[in-house]
Amino acid sequence: MRSRRRLLAKTLLIALALGACYAPDSLNFAGCSQVHGRSQHLVRPAVAAGAEGSVRKMEDLPTGEELTGTVKQVSTIGATLDLGAGMSGFLHVRTLGKGKVDKAADFFAVGDTLQVRVLGVRRGEVEVAPADFEAFKKRAPSDFAIGEELQGKVVGTSKDLVFVEIGAMITAILRPAAPAQALSELFQTGQALSVKVSRKTPTQLEVSMK
Repeated sequence: MRSRRRLLAKTLLIALALGACYAPDSLNFAGCSQVHGRSQHLVRPAVAAGAEGSVRKMEDLPTGEELTGTVKQVSTIGATLDLGAGMSGFLHVRTLGKGKVDKAADFFAVGDTLQVRVLGVRRGEVEVAPADFEAFKKRAPSDFAIGEELQGKVVGTSKDLVFVEIGAMITAILRPAAPAQALSELFQTGQALSVKVSRKTPTQLEVSMK
């Protein structure tokens, strides 16, 4: 009788151990590393995991980060890419560095897999460029320190902003106080400016006058 009880108890313990080993990945039972080892390394491309498994937002992608995208649509001026995790990217033909391009279809086809890097995020879409794009040889926004003093050069203006080249992967933004005249009259293309970094995000740099 005792031997039967011992046998039943041993059988029950074995069953419990096996059940633990095949439990969901969120459980972590000691002694089951061989069963869980493979599942911990499964690649799930539909999820862009951040810290502690959190889903990554496109706004968190820093300029210069390398991604792999699949072409899902080609237009005259570029290609729309599927970057995974529900993120869409756009690669403009001006980033190809091949002179004047008449149509993007000469370079891309639906289904192509491209190695690209992040330029920025605009209107819910990630702007990307080929991994060897010339701008990526410059400093990333994260390399600049708040308050860092720089010599810049005006490369353009809009109604409210001045665009300044400071040796970064992206063009810095200067927001002057409301001027009495148009910014294009106050800031000429090629004009040298002494500026300092006032704000930065993963994909944007703002400067102010020294």
